[in-house]
Amino acid sequence: MSNEIPTALWPEIYYTCTITALSVFSLMGVIYFAVIVETLKMGAPLQWKTVLTPFTGFLVGLILAITGVFACETAILYTLTTNGRESFQDALILSVKSIFDALSLFSYLKYSWLRAESIVDQVFPKLHIYVIVLMKVFPIFFVIEIGSISAAIPFFQNKALFKTLRLICQGTMQ
Repeated sequence: MSNEIPTALWPEIYYTCTITALSVFSLMGVIYFAVIVETLKMGAPLQWKTVLTPFTGFLVGLILAITGVFACETAILYTLTTNGRESFQDALILSVKSIFDALSLFSYLKYSWLRAESIVDQVFPKLHIYVIVLMKVFPIFFVIEIGSISAAIPFFQNKALFKTLRLICQGTMQ
């Protein structure tokens, strides 16, 4: 293998780096909005409970998780480009990425529910209780995904088995 770095994945690396940077700027914008616009301009005291409302907390969690997803994707693409093959480090980063994926799904689910609960209660009052139960059950599936991807790591040395387990865990097996 030559010492020249493969160039095939560099566009994807630039893309994921750009999205990561944009996510950080989005996070700064949400924090600015929460602190300056929602709190100080409204005349409320600057305290954690006035700044970090459930809406803001889940939105910040969502942006942080998306930033983590793209940062992990950048790291995986970079190591693939520099090493030319998948390494054990990539498997660990993939596991961390699955945690960020689950956190982003959880944050989005909770944020959306905070926004829509009163509407669901008014429009579908009989279904409201069932939706509440689903909102409590769905996060279990996010944890199962994290655990299953992490459980595939010990099988990294057997490339075919690891790849198959990873695809099954991600739900992309055909």
